[in-house]
Amino acid sequence: MSAVKLITRLFSVVGARVAAAAFGLFSQLALARVFSPADVGVFLLTMSVMAFASLVMTGGYPALGFTYLARYQSLARASLVAAFHAAALRTTLILSVVTALLAVAAYFTPALAPMRPAIIFGALAAPGLALIRLNNAAANSIRRYDLSFIPDFVLRSGFLFAAIIAIITLARRPEMEWVLWAIVISTYAAAAIQAVLLGRSGVVAKVFRAPRRSLAPYYRIKAAALLVGAFVTFAFAEIVTLVSGLLLPPADVAVVGIAVRLASIAGFVVQTMQLIAIPDLTDTMTRGTRTAADRLMRRTNLVNFALMLAAILVTLVLGDWVLGLFGPDYLAGKWALVLFLFSQMVRSAGTMNNHLMSLAGHQTRTAMVCSVSLIVLLGTATLLTPYMGVTGMGWAALATECVWAIGLAVSAQSLIGRRGDLLAGLIARRV
Repeated sequence: MSAVKLITRLFSVVGARVAAAAFGLFSQLALARVFSPADVGVFLLTMSVMAFASLVMTGGYPALGFTYLARYQSLARASLVAAFHAAALRTTLILSVVTALLAVAAYFTPALAPMRPAIIFGALAAPGLALIRLNNAAANSIRRYDLSFIPDFVLRSGFLFAAIIAIITLARRPEMEWVLWAIVISTYAAAAIQAVLLGRSGVVAKVFRAPRRSLAPYYRIKAAALLVGAFVTFAFAEIVTLVSGLLLPPADVAVVGIAVRLASIAGFVVQTMQLIAIPDLTDTMTRGTRTAADRLMRRTNLVNFALMLAAILVTLVLGDWVLGLFGPDYLAGKWALVLFLFSQMVRSAGTMNNHLMSLAGHQTRTAMVCSVSLIVLLGTATLLTPYMGVTGMGWAALATECVWAIGLAVSAQSLIGRRGDLLAGLIARRV
């Protein structure tokens, strides 16, 4: 794929994220203007619980699907596609029950009493988002990028935004509980629409045409390993918000949540670029040459790095103004926002190693690197937030991404004999 075609496809897909970012930004602005920072913190924690729990429920199959489904579709193996979807859905149903039991236990834990509304409503919405995640991978594998991103980011965000505006406008005394119910309803509505539009290509339809012999044992270990990696790759903003909820008061959680979500808008562009490149990278590594694969990864990394650098420069100039739109309480998050963007830059330079490791079957090593990174996040956040508050979470996120990127680079070089990060690509081009 040429650089021009890659960028064109990127911006056609990112258009969905731009709409989602607008819905999310205006939703958070509206809530910040009407509700206290503590209530906004509950809203953001609910969104994070939903995202985290939905990842757990999927068992890592969406991340596995971005590589395996693309490979099966490339080889025209319809039976393997159906078997993969069957294993994914059955695992999700089992893990949904387990997650529900854990949510009940967490709800009645005294130490987590301030997070109870977030726990209950996040757990209620999580199965709907889990189904969306599974169908995102299905749509991406057949290059239906519109159905891979629009239902999740445009429909779900749009429905929620409309509900928030209706609550604020029509209710004499808006209640945060109504907003939390809106999260649940909007998630299931988007999941249903996506499933209908995908039709026979969706995960639910494939189950009824799957072979009798289950391939779940073959996928389970690989998917579980990728699940751990997905916490850093796809849900880092939610993890940061949840850790903040354990260490900071609700008002500060709102500041962290707004800052990390603003940074994640730029981070999503990076993530989208990589997800678009995966099917082509899979084809190139299956049928093409190493040189062609290296060229594709280098182009992807360079575009990502340039986008993140631009985002950081804009934030240094306009960060106070953007955060001031939410209210004076949120100005304390400027340097945390800058640090979160630097974290995204580090990720953009090194995450292609994650896809190389997945294609080579080294998901377990990736999970080990991710586990160490999450320990670093929790440890540095625990050490820094008592002294630096919100900014301490920014430094903790940056340290985590550095450990993640270095660990992936070392692992890829030692296990595969090649790397897909920006630095390795530039060095190889010079040589």
